[in-house]
Amino acid sequence: MTFLGFGTKAASQPRAGKGGAPAVRPTVLVVLGGLLACMFAMAYVWVRLRVVDLGYQLGKESRLAQQLDDENRRLRVTVESLKAPGRIERVARDKLGMVPPTVGEIRSIAKADRAGD
Repeated sequence: MTFLGFGTKAASQPRAGKGGAPAVRPTVLVVLGGLLACMFAMAYVWVRLRVVDLGYQLGKESRLAQQLDDENRRLRVTVESLKAPGRIERVARDKLGMVPPTVGEIRSIAKADRAGD
């Protein structure tokens, strides 16, 4: 007994189709169609997995960007509070022992005449 016509004398001889070309067996077409369908299915699954993976990465990067924005905002507030004139004056007076100058300590300097140099 033969399977799908293999091993018989008739199966070993090519069949002539239209125009004298060998005929393609229907089972070969079915197998090729199945392989093609499997390839398309695997490509579709791979694309969907990439989309899901990229979605997770996008969510992770969005959370990181939000955290960095929050930290940036907090640091800007800290910088502004450190640059406040009242704070600088208080640090100069309390920690550094500086005092405002008296009237006698303030001297104005006239602009030097450049032609005389």
